[in-house]
Amino acid sequence: QKFARKGAGKRQASFVSVIHWNGPGGKPILVERRTMKFRPGPDSAMVMVDFTSSLKAVRGDVQLNGDPEHAGAQYRPADEVVLEETVYVFPKAEADPKTDRDYPWVGETYTLGGKRYSVVHMNHPANTKGTIYSAYRDYGRFGAFAKAEVKKGETLELKYRYLVSAGEMPAIKAIQKNWDEFAGKESHSPVPETTVKNAADKKAKSK
Repeated sequence: QKFARKGAGKRQASFVSVIHWNGPGGKPILVERRTMKFRPGPDSAMVMVDFTSSLKAVRGDVQLNGDPEHAGAQYRPADEVVLEETVYVFPKAEADPKTDRDYPWVGETYTLGGKRYSVVHMNHPANTKGTIYSAYRDYGRFGAFAKAEVKKGETLELKYRYLVSAGEMPAIKAIQKNWDEFAGKESHSPVPETTVKNAADKKAKSK
């Protein structure tokens, strides 16, 4: 519908967009205020993007119960990725994203234009529980989705962070440290065991 705010400085750029999710008859059932903040990334990351979605039910109760393969907050690289070289990293030993819930983050590395890039998608602990990470496609689309009910007049807020790097995945210790900062934790979490999955061969290894 409109941009409610736009701004940029030496170390940050941001905007707030207003989006109507329309039901039958073309009238909005949800009004979303989407805030995106862009800052230089820590360590090896090129950019850090904080994404906040505030969804207000304006005509009645709304049940968010979409397809996790397509709904939620998704990242997708350009179509020209090398399918055989897309790799996912999960913060859990023997991870299975089709059954596990509420990962704090998931990472992906892919090849595009002859270069490697990595993205870490972070899930804020205040988000609705039961978050599913759709993270196994060789063309690189992955993201988080959680079912929720938004009562009429109420607002659901969801927060995510993206770290985008040129090159291979940052050190797991650095990723976990950044998630702790994003989550507002006062002390550092232990470095988790991880599972690495190549999207092409479906094989996984834990470390």
